[in-house]
Amino acid sequence: MRLYFARHGQSVGNKKNLFYGWTDYPLTEDGYKQALELGEKLRDIDITTCYTSPLIRAAETARISMRGRDVPIITLDGLKEQYMGDLEDTTIEENLVRHPQLIEDMLSDWTKVAPPGGESYQVLESRVTGCLDKIISRGENALIVAHNGTLATMITKLLEAPLGAIDRFWLGHGDYSCISLRDGRVKLICFNK
Repeated sequence: MRLYFARHGQSVGNKKNLFYGWTDYPLTEDGYKQALELGEKLRDIDITTCYTSPLIRAAETARISMRGRDVPIITLDGLKEQYMGDLEDTTIEENLVRHPQLIEDMLSDWTKVAPPGGESYQVLESRVTGCLDKIISRGENALIVAHNGTLATMITKLLEAPLGAIDRFWLGHGDYSCISLRDGRVKLICFNK
């Protein structure tokens, strides 16, 4: 069994440099192109099912990248990005002025500092792990299209990497990574391809 992890293409929220976990921004023109390129990269790879976050940037990326293939696309709420609470839909720059210490702490280790009114890493990890367990239980080659926080959490869990390693798994827009699970062994096949 192989799991393919793909981050959505660039969205309007990325371009505006926002905190926007659950705010539903569409893909930019570049993001649309990245989704098409992802589809080309995955063209000859055996994928049984595609799972996606319901947020439009991920769902569009999944739909575009799987275009022309007979692969069901299943939406799972648990694949959403971290909810940013009071910081939702605000720029990183304005928050560095308003809340410099909070933002510096969040950016240095987001697993330890939750956004005010938002979702802690522990809540994110719990819902993401539930989705991952559900996907693995099906035992099929699957594509998971989601968000950096969601996917980095899954990769960290699967590789049994220390929590501090999560910031080292930064997924590129429209790139994919692959992990194989076979006979109780987990192996990183590729990263940001």
